[in-house]
Amino acid sequence: MMFKKWVALFLAVVVLFAVLLYAGAAQFAGDVAAAPANCRIQGAWVSSFAGGPWDTPLLMLETISPQDPAGNKLTYTMHLVNPDATFAAPPLSESDYMSDLVGEAVRTGRDSYEFSLIGYGVEDREANRGRIIFIWTVTGTMTCVDGEHKTDEVHIAVYLADQDGDGDGFPDEGEEPFLCIGPGPLGVGRRVPQMEACVPTQMES
Repeated sequence: MMFKKWVALFLAVVVLFAVLLYAGAAQFAGDVAAAPANCRIQGAWVSSFAGGPWDTPLLMLETISPQDPAGNKLTYTMHLVNPDATFAAPPLSESDYMSDLVGEAVRTGRDSYEFSLIGYGVEDREANRGRIIFIWTVTGTMTCVDGEHKTDEVHIAVYLADQDGDGDGFPDEGEEPFLCIGPGPLGVGRRVPQMEACVPTQMES
């Protein structure tokens, strides 16, 4: 009889633990999905980064769009306004311009996200398609500071074009980056606000 009571007590404890574990996981998932509305990352952003050997800040135009109603998975695009397409590295000097970067972000907390982006350095050729000089990726974390600002912490990896042997646009499996930078900040992003229309300039006749 005593043995049966201990078995019953043990099973009750196991069931209670399972319920508490499930409730905790559900609460965490609920917390992630219920991020404050004023800290949603989706929208249009302008980020500025003043680091490196250059004499002017790098400006980035970013668009972040939700893929699901809760905003837990997002499409992320980045356009570099004034990049150095060579990374100040001689083997990459044949690159004339950089493509936009595209990728996805996944929510990891109430105000934090992990993301991966990919883009290309391209040599412009007359009457021909551009030649890919390098592939580069930006991976990192993004934090929504408040409704109007965000910060990024990133790694930047650069691969030479011949590290994509099958031409699918991605470095081949097992390839190591030609250049790896990070971790480090990628400036501060500011949400693009609604702006008032300007007053038309009166032109002299």
